[in-house]
Amino acid sequence: MAKEEPKESILTEQKIRRLIENSEAPLRHIILVALNTGMRKSEILNLEWDQVNLEEGFIRIEAQRSKNRKIRVIPLNNSMKEVFYKLHYSRNGSQYVFENPKTGKAFVCINRRWRNLLKELGIKGFRFHDLRHTFATYALLKKGGDLVSLQATSGHADISTTARYTKALLEGQRKLVNSFEVPERESNIIELAG
Repeated sequence: MAKEEPKESILTEQKIRRLIENSEAPLRHIILVALNTGMRKSEILNLEWDQVNLEEGFIRIEAQRSKNRKIRVIPLNNSMKEVFYKLHYSRNGSQYVFENPKTGKAFVCINRRWRNLLKELGIKGFRFHDLRHTFATYALLKKGGDLVSLQATSGHADISTTARYTKALLEGQRKLVNSFEVPERESNIIELAG
């Protein structure tokens, strides 16, 4: 049997803005971390303050906390530094970046809040994991990132996984192919040039 490609959804910039503006903390901050770092949901929910280096501006995912069992360092952009400083200031001594106030431990599940937010905004067929796809696509397509850096940031063991996760490659190929055309008939060349 042929292996089915995973379904991927990418949010438009307008929908990203609506998602952020209509969510409340801590979900808003969790979404922001996903969109700005490409981290997996489990990595975000279990993130501890000893993994966040605010001085140097990075998150360190230890091998035992990583899906592929390799250490990963994720740089923080200015927006993330601002969010993490804000969260750190109000943390009340918690070891977890996103502590569940009812349990004093990391959040285990945000599915109900996530589904309610999507329903409220009329966004269908979008999974939390698709925030990773959104990050990867915008990093490559809009911000000029490269596949190798994206692989390292995303923590993919194989670069083919990184390539599969993004639609940006196909869009980039379309731009490349459409940037120069040689028509079949010479008269079209004159029309294009003139």
